[in-house]
Amino acid sequence: MGNDTERPMLGEHFAVEALAGAIQKKWSGGYEVSGFSVMITSMWVYQKGAILGRAKAENIDIFAKLIAVEGGEKNMREFFKNASERQLNVYGKEPSSFIDFLLKTMFPEIDMGNLEMLKALDKKKVRLGEILPRFQVDAATGIGFGAFHPEIVEKMWLESYEMEKDTDIWQEARQYGLDIPEKRSYIPIAEMEENVLKEVSEFVKEYHPSLITPLGLR
Repeated sequence: MGNDTERPMLGEHFAVEALAGAIQKKWSGGYEVSGFSVMITSMWVYQKGAILGRAKAENIDIFAKLIAVEGGEKNMREFFKNASERQLNVYGKEPSSFIDFLLKTMFPEIDMGNLEMLKALDKKKVRLGEILPRFQVDAATGIGFGAFHPEIVEKMWLESYEMEKDTDIWQEARQYGLDIPEKRSYIPIAEMEENVLKEVSEFVKEYHPSLITPLGLR
């Protein structure tokens, strides 16, 4: 078991776990990932944060200890709320799909129907160390959205991951050369919540054991 003096970041933990199969070692040293992997991981980290925030909204102030740099915890509640409100304002209406919502608020320059653009993004390489900090922001923004808008999160999850949609586009993207799984994942929100809470519980036990009880984790 670790101790509270070690301060790994939850968002980076979420990201590295998701990027594990996409990280490539550079011949000149260091590691890199494709731009497409960064985009997909960024949205996935946000969604994990949203599921976590929805499940543990009453503990949001304590979760700041897993997100903020030392001494910055007191400002996190305001960030959680303001960031989620800014996203809703940018989107302009109540969202119904995570994919559409996150693309338009986080990656507005990306056209998912433009396979040439997606292929170019997949070929673009980014240094791992340069992009890890962004995942911390993604996790924090997701936690805030889940805590302050739990009903919207549930609706978006149902639309995005409990219904089979856009399978033809997915298969066409694979055939075009994008490095994505053979099939999209479909998972009930209750199962996803269980998975996220288990992952967070293991993370907290390892690095922040004194927070297990305050966070209501097992």
